[in-house]
Amino acid sequence: MKIYYDKQAEQLFKLKLKQKKNTLNEAVKIASEFIKIESMEEFNKDFFKYTITNLKLKLGLPHINNNKLAELTELPITRLQILQTNFNRNKIDIEAQLPDFGIYATNEIQINTFKNLQLLCDQLNKWNPTNTFQIEIAFSNKIINSGSGFIPSYHYIKSL
Repeated sequence: MKIYYDKQAEQLFKLKLKQKKNTLNEAVKIASEFIKIESMEEFNKDFFKYTITNLKLKLGLPHINNNKLAELTELPITRLQILQTNFNRNKIDIEAQLPDFGIYATNEIQINTFKNLQLLCDQLNKWNPTNTFQIEIAFSNKIINSGSGFIPSYHYIKSL
């Protein structure tokens, strides 16, 4: 039984996904100035290494030092390294589908507690009290004010 939808987790996921895609797009833009990207799959694995290796092969200088390569071609090697670090640090899978951010009651105790707390919340929301913080404390944070009314605390329910 679904007891909550975590909008904040969804927004954070979407933000990280967007950041990762932007990082990859910037790396593609930089690399495309110097090489032809033959395999996006290989490029995505390690675009820094892919760009350096393919640029060395393109120039016919497979053993040249990376710093010399940067001097010779004006490749922004430091920027590419920073992008690769940021890309690797972000653990979101670009190809993954949007996960389910629903929070579910998984046993009978959780389901029953949720239903009972929902009844309480419905009654409190009809009453529309002003001291919501004190009510939360009085019920040991088993219900919370979501900003648009009281809801059962999914933290409490999941702890059962």
